[in-house]
Amino acid sequence: SNAIDFWDAVPRYSVSRARMESMRTKDGFLDVLELPFEYGQKQYTARIYPARIRTSDTAGGGLSYYPSAREELIEHALRKLACDQQSGFLDQSETSGRSGVRFSLYRLRRELEAQGHALRYDQLVSGLDILSLSTIEIDSRGGDGEELFARSAYLPGLVGVRRHEYDADREARWFAHFHPLVTQSIQCASFRQFNYRRLMSCHTQLARWLLCLLVLKYRQASPLQCFSVRFRTIRRDSGLLEGYARARDAVAKVDEAWSELEELVH
Repeated sequence: SNAIDFWDAVPRYSVSRARMESMRTKDGFLDVLELPFEYGQKQYTARIYPARIRTSDTAGGGLSYYPSAREELIEHALRKLACDQQSGFLDQSETSGRSGVRFSLYRLRRELEAQGHALRYDQLVSGLDILSLSTIEIDSRGGDGEELFARSAYLPGLVGVRRHEYDADREARWFAHFHPLVTQSIQCASFRQFNYRRLMSCHTQLARWLLCLLVLKYRQASPLQCFSVRFRTIRRDSGLLEGYARARDAVAKVDEAWSELEELVH
C-alpha cells in the first residue's frame, strides 16, 4: 500500500476507547480534541470533532466517539482495496477533486480478517459511521503570520446498504470518498510505497505510527545512514502517550514498540 505524505503524520487516531470512557460527560458527550504536532519543521494543530453514534444499547441520543485504533485499521484496509483494479477511483476535475474506493462489506471484512483484525458486521458499520461523521480540522500558521485551516470528515462521503440488503447480497457495493489530503497526495504523487502486511501485523498503534514515521521520513535509508528521533518528538507528534501520568511508563511503551518493529523486520 502507500503512506500518504502529511496525512499519515497527523495524530488523528490517538485516543483509545478506554480513555474516551473517562473523558465523556454524563450525557455521553466528548469535547473537541486539540492535538498540537509538527511536520516539516512547521507547527500544526489538529482539532477532532467527535461523531455522535446512536445504537440499540445506548439510551437517549447515543454516545460520542473519536476515531481510534479500529477506525485506523479500517482506513488502511480501504486504501489497500483502492489499490486493486477497478476498486479505486479519482476525479481530477478542478471543482471536485475527489478520490475513493468501491467495496463491499464482505470484501472489507475478509481483508481485515486476513490481516488478523477480524470485525463483526456491527463493528465494521460502527467504524465506518465514526469515520464519516467525525470531522478533523488542521490549522497551520504561515511564515507571514497568516493562519490557514482545512476541515473535512475523515471520509467526506459514504454510500452503503442496510443490514437486510447486506444479508440478501454480500457483494452489495459501498462507496467511500477519502479525505481531501489523500486526494491531493495522489494528484501530486507525494505518497510512498510501504509493506502493508508488515503495518497490519503490528499489535500496537504506536508501532504502526513509528513504521509510518520511518516510511515518510527515513528516505535516505541504507546500512550506512542512521535515523534518529527524540522521545519528546514521538510524544508530541503521535498523540498516543498522553494517557501516561509517568514519563517512564511512556518511555517503556516506546521501547516496546521499537522492539516489536525490530521483530517484524527480522
